[in-house]
Amino acid sequence: MLLKDYISPLVCNKMVSKALEVQQPQIDNVIANINDLTNQGFIESATWSLDLWEEEFGIKSKLNDTLENRRNLVLAKKRGTGTTTVGTVKNVCNSFVDKTTVTEYSNEYYFDLLLESYNGFHNYLEDLMEIIEDLKPAHLNVNYHLKAITQSNLYIASVGFTSEIINVYPWTPSNLESKLDVYIPSHQPSSLESINVYPKEAI
Repeated sequence: MLLKDYISPLVCNKMVSKALEVQQPQIDNVIANINDLTNQGFIESATWSLDLWEEEFGIKSKLNDTLENRRNLVLAKKRGTGTTTVGTVKNVCNSFVDKTTVTEYSNEYYFDLLLESYNGFHNYLEDLMEIIEDLKPAHLNVNYHLKAITQSNLYIASVGFTSEIINVYPWTPSNLESKLDVYIPSHQPSSLESINVYPKEAI
């Protein structure tokens, strides 16, 4: 936002423009502070307010823990409030990983958690296990299965070059005919053919 954009060109002379230019950094600073304060109201974008979020959900932050891990832990705690269901467990786990599959074995009093991640598993697994332990019914056990998925694009290209030179001695008025079938998979060939025909008198 530029102050001069809100001033009519009729009054925006050299003196006014200079005054607006001096005040612009202060306006930019105010806007930045407003945006920063707004970000603190959302767990996904919080920075310095994470201490308050952690205090609200009874979380003790770890020394040198990343902002991402701290946010994930707060989100997991928030999603884990209320009645424990399969959906609740999935929501909590998905705060840390990309996909969660819950398989229940009610008769045997346990359930399996298949955790899939495209970014690997960092040092948040211990935190996740603690949350699940607090969340699940006391009579149920839980087994964890981790699946790290790596995605990448592989590009393969090939080029084929062929050439042929035919010299005919001597020249005769006969017809020349050549037939050739070439099968080359997976690439686009480029070919070159040169035919030199010499008169009989030149030999």
